[in-house]
Amino acid sequence: MDYSIGEILKVTGLGIHTLRYYEHENLIIPLRNASNRRRYSEKDIAWIAFIKRLKAAGCRLRKSRNMRRCGLKGTLFFQNIWKW
Repeated sequence: MDYSIGEILKVTGLGIHTLRYYEHENLIIPLRNASNRRRYSEKDIAWIAFIKRLKAAGCRLRKSRNMRRCGLKGTLFFQNIWKW
């Protein structure tokens, strides 16, 4: 299932500015449909939840960005920490 920007805001509880900031910082990278509208996946929702857990634990977003790079590369480290 994919979600529009309005739906993702409701599901995650983020504000529009926070979501766009995460995109600007490449923490989340939504797909685009044929009309160039953002479409978010279940993986994006899971990633946002993970970012929220990191922030709640006092982790800085720079660290989250590094973990995103690990996740995009499919490293074992990321796979283990994702389950955290």
